[in-house]
Amino acid sequence: MQILVTNQVPVRMGIGRGTFHAEHFSHTNIGKSLITQALFFGTAIVRTHAAEQCGGKGMRVFLHPLVEPDLSLIQKRVPLLDLPRPSKAAQRELKRFSDRPCTESGRMVPLSACGGGTDAGVFDGSARAGASR
Repeated sequence: MQILVTNQVPVRMGIGRGTFHAEHFSHTNIGKSLITQALFFGTAIVRTHAAEQCGGKGMRVFLHPLVEPDLSLIQKRVPLLDLPRPSKAAQRELKRFSDRPCTESGRMVPLSACGGGTDAGVFDGSARAGASR
């Protein structure tokens, strides 16, 4: 996600808990094209997708309720926020950005990059990038 934020690509993610089975991964070069295939399945995938689809907008990471046993470990690295409108698929999200600008770079970056940041500039940059394509 840090690469996406740095490049001002808006993305939503989910974190889930459950089973995960990796079935098959492959890469094929055809001319100048690279075809990548990843087949995987499990309850963790379903729950992660449900959390990500909970309806929140913007660049965010939502937590499925079955992640509750791991919240103390997660909070050691990233603060958590309660969702204003919790759903069966997500009640919390990671607080990836702060409310003040990053003074070291002048860019809007993740908290971990400089101890400051806000997502407002990231959304502005993403909108500009999408409009120019």
